[in-house]
Amino acid sequence: MPSNRPERREEARFRILRLLKDNPEMSTRGIEHAVGVSHGAAGYLLAALIEKGLVKAQNFSKSDQKAKYAYALTLLASQKRRGSRAAF
Repeated sequence: MPSNRPERREEARFRILRLLKDNPEMSTRGIEHAVGVSHGAAGYLLAALIEKGLVKAQNFSKSDQKAKYAYALTLLASQKRRGSRAAF
């Protein structure tokens, strides 16, 4: 029986892209709760999106907690969204 893990991972990535489109300042914790994955999984999925060039991480410059990031969709993500039939 084939695993559906890659399909679930891809769906989680699209959900994250949709969330970041609407709220780029969402924290990793917020993403984890909204998508329904662990904190480690959220970090793993975000790292994969950053590596693919779909998301860019930026530090909050005025934050006391320097570990906080703002996640922004890149131009590549916008282009893929236009070309995708799922249009996150």
